[in-house]
Amino acid sequence: MTTPYGTFTVYGVQSGLPSSGPVGLGPFLIPFSDCQNVTNFIFPDAALAAFYIPGSSEDIVNGPIPNGLWIIPVGGSATTLKLTLGGGTPFNISPINPTFLAFDPDNIETTFSLTAGAAMTVALQYV
Repeated sequence: MTTPYGTFTVYGVQSGLPSSGPVGLGPFLIPFSDCQNVTNFIFPDAALAAFYIPGSSEDIVNGPIPNGLWIIPVGGSATTLKLTLGGGTPFNISPINPTFLAFDPDNIETTFSLTAGAAMTVALQYV
């Protein structure tokens, strides 16, 4: 597979395990796609916002399908942030640390939504 835009590599070390020493995780290689845009979304207060995933059946631009999405909280006072994929059940993600979703291009959801518990800004980085 050619990756004209490079590869995002994730790896790390899990330490502090009770029965063993540090354990290496990864590397996990995620190729960048043709869809690489960043959108900063501002929640003025506690609110829900819905987004179409590029390249999905609901994308009116019909752009390239991304390989994944970073959800990066960049500021604000929210103590909760919930993610819902398609029409599924909302689940909590960190309102402080980044969350990465890797997409299956053959079974991509059409939408996702975020619900902030208070005012905050979230950067959405497609890769």
